[in-house]
Amino acid sequence: MTGHGAGLAMHAHGLDSLYSVVPPLHSVRLRSSHLGWRGPAVTARIDLPSYPEHPPPEWSGLDHNTLQFHLQFLAVDDLAAHGHIPRTPVDITLSALADRRLFAQ
Repeated sequence: MTGHGAGLAMHAHGLDSLYSVVPPLHSVRLRSSHLGWRGPAVTARIDLPSYPEHPPPEWSGLDHNTLQFHLQFLAVDDLAAHGHIPRTPVDITLSALADRRLFAQ
């Protein structure tokens, strides 16, 4: 089973309230990645490719054009990192594994 990310990620309901259809994690800007020193965790800071259709009222009039969020992976088992954070947009693919685990690429 392969998904666009938000459907497989826990707590995606926050994005569901902002988008009619949560955008796939394709052509997103990866702003940073952080390795947690307290445990095997990785957090990616990502700009989604489109602004929400249903932003909260407090966002109106602020000239926002990007939604940025953190995608956190806990209990990271097998991590390989190559190169640097690219300046160009990237695609992130999440695939479901056994035991409620994910494979991210």
